[in-house]
Amino acid sequence: MTAELGRLRPEIESSGTQLAFVHIGSEENAKRFFGDYDLEDTPRLSDREGKFYKVFGLEEAKFKDVLNFATFWAGIKAMLKGFRQKKTQGNPRIMPGFFLIHNGLIVRSFIHNSASDHPEFLEFVRRDS
Repeated sequence: MTAELGRLRPEIESSGTQLAFVHIGSEENAKRFFGDYDLEDTPRLSDREGKFYKVFGLEEAKFKDVLNFATFWAGIKAMLKGFRQKKTQGNPRIMPGFFLIHNGLIVRSFIHNSASDHPEFLEFVRRDS
């Protein structure tokens, strides 16, 4: 998904949306990771203790949400596109989420129920509130 966000960044930003990331890894590793996807200059916050994840309602996945046919198939499709899993940092069971924030308020959110969930990013940022 990070690769897709890097590819879609010009279109996302042309909609008036600024990308920003909260991650659990170290800033040193994040700089390298986001740099791989042309997102090295995107604002980001290292949340090593997962405090923001909790505030935004992102929880640990259950075993069935991480290891199931849908996540296996999503992994195969990613590998066929040339992506490989890198060393995991932090808690890999914390589900990701995407939030559209305007004037300090969450106006739209997408919280993963499964590791295989995938939002349509352009629709997410362009849809009327």
